[in-house]
Amino acid sequence: MNPNPKITIIGAGLVGCYLAGRLIQGGSKVCLVGRERIQKDIQKNGLTLSTLAGEKLSLPSEKVDYRTDYSSISESQYVIILVKSVQTKEVAQSIKPLLSKDAVVVTLQNGISNKGILQEILPLHTVISGLVVFNCIEKSPANFHKSTEGYFSLQEDSSGLEKPIVEAINRGGEEAKVHRDEKSVVWGKLNFLNGEIIALGKKHNLPTPVNQKILDLVKMAEENGQGSPKYTGKELCSKLGI
Repeated sequence: MNPNPKITIIGAGLVGCYLAGRLIQGGSKVCLVGRERIQKDIQKNGLTLSTLAGEKLSLPSEKVDYRTDYSSISESQYVIILVKSVQTKEVAQSIKPLLSKDAVVVTLQNGISNKGILQEILPLHTVISGLVVFNCIEKSPANFHKSTEGYFSLQEDSSGLEKPIVEAINRGGEEAKVHRDEKSVVWGKLNFLNGEIIALGKKHNLPTPVNQKILDLVKMAEENGQGSPKYTGKELCSKLGI
């Protein structure tokens, strides 16, 4: 297992750029794949990160390999997916013929179905699920701010293939945790986000019935001793009436 593998981040927007900056700071070899607008902003301004604690990191543009194509995939030992969930299938199909034989795919996307989609399309590759348990904003072009407290979470792999990514994140000054039950972390974040949305709705006198129902489902499961709800996407939609 390579302790310092080459990493490609697909869907390098707010969180992807923040993660890449941390990884680069820690000495990792990283390629970002995303939108041309962000590529041009980084070429012009470099990449800047900041945190609630007042920490600031600035990287010159020549240290940031940002591309708008998949030309780095074949050389990467780890490919981190951060696209929107609706793009997961398309991205998986696009990178399938480009992945090296031993490449590991890591999904840090929101949602509960992405790992299954990736495993179905990429059956010859290990897929590790994870989660970003904080939010980022772009304060100005190529200036990405960690706007809440939190950490990166990765699911434990039976072969320990999550360890190089966890160690790389930690070297870059961020916290990465390993969990055996990643679904509980996913539901925890959904629970938090729904609470925030409900609070905003009350503040602006806007109804949030679906968000309240999700909170009620989580609370009911916990009260019944079930831990995190065990619903498929279709089952959840049915229970929410959507």
